[in-house]
Amino acid sequence: MTLLDLELARRERAIPGDPDEFPLLTRLAARMEPPARRAFLAAVLGAAAAVSLEALAEAIQAGQVSHIEAAAQLGKLGADLRRQLLPVLGNVFALGVQVGSGALGEVGASVRFDLRNPEAIRWVQARGAELVTGVTDDTRLVIRSLVEAAFREGRAPRDLARDIQKVIGLTPRQAAAVQNFRERLIAEGVPFDRVMARSERYAQAQLRSRALNIARTETLTASNEGQQELWQAARAQGLLNPATTRRIWLVTDDDRLDEEICEPLDGEEAPLDAPFPGGIMRPPAHPQCRCAVGLVFT
Repeated sequence: MTLLDLELARRERAIPGDPDEFPLLTRLAARMEPPARRAFLAAVLGAAAAVSLEALAEAIQAGQVSHIEAAAQLGKLGADLRRQLLPVLGNVFALGVQVGSGALGEVGASVRFDLRNPEAIRWVQARGAELVTGVTDDTRLVIRSLVEAAFREGRAPRDLARDIQKVIGLTPRQAAAVQNFRERLIAEGVPFDRVMARSERYAQAQLRSRALNIARTETLTASNEGQQELWQAARAQGLLNPATTRRIWLVTDDDRLDEEICEPLDGEEAPLDAPFPGGIMRPPAHPQCRCAVGLVFT
C-alpha cells in the first residue's frame, strides 16, 4: 500500500475537527517533512564534521577568502545537499503527481505522465540547484562577515575557525543571533568553556530551525509542482478543458493559518495556467505555507 493509499484510507475516517479534514496534498507533504529535514541536517553536519580546524585556521591566517571557503568544506556541503535532498524532492514531486491524478479521476480522465520525462527531471534538478545555491551562498556571507569582524577585533585564527564551523548552513541572521548570544554571555561574565558550550547548543538549535523551515517549504513546493505538472500534461493531451476547469485554493484551517496571505485566498479560483489573486501561481505562498490547490469543473 502506497503513502497515498494510506492517506486516502485515513481521509475516509475523518471526523469534524480532525487533521484528516486538511487538504490531502498538505498531509502528504507533511509526511515527507522528516526525511527532508534529516537530509538537510545530514548534509550540513557532514560538511561541518569534515572541516579541519588546522587547515581552516591556516587559510584564515593567509587571508584568502576563497581558501577559507574551501577549507570550510562548502564544496562538500553543496555536493551533499544535492545527493541527500534531490531524491526526497523527487519523491515528493511524485506524490503531487499522484494526488493530481486522483483529482482527474473524478472526471474520468487518465493521463500519461512519466516521472522520468525531461520536465519532471528538469524541475527537480533546477529546484535542488536553487536550494543548494541559497544555502551555500548564505554560508559564504556568514563566513565573510565573521572574517571581517575577527580581523577588526584581532581574534586568533583558531578561534575564528571554531566559530565558522559552528555556523555552517545557517542564514546570516541566524549566524548573527549566535554571535550576539555569545557576546552577551561574555559580557555577563560567563566562564569561557560555558560560553562555548552554550553558544554551540544555540547554533545547533538555529540549524534545526532552518532544517524544519526548509523541509516544510520544499515539500509543499515539490508536491504542488508535481500536481501542477500533471494537470498541464492532462491539458496538453486534451483531457482537461481549460474553459470548464479551474483551480481552487485550499487552506489548512487551524491556528497556524496565515491570516494576511493565505486566509484571504481560501476558496479563490484561478484558471489552469494563470495566477490566483495577488499574482501567486500555486502554494507555498510564503515559507512554511501549508496550502494546496484542487480542481473544480463547470
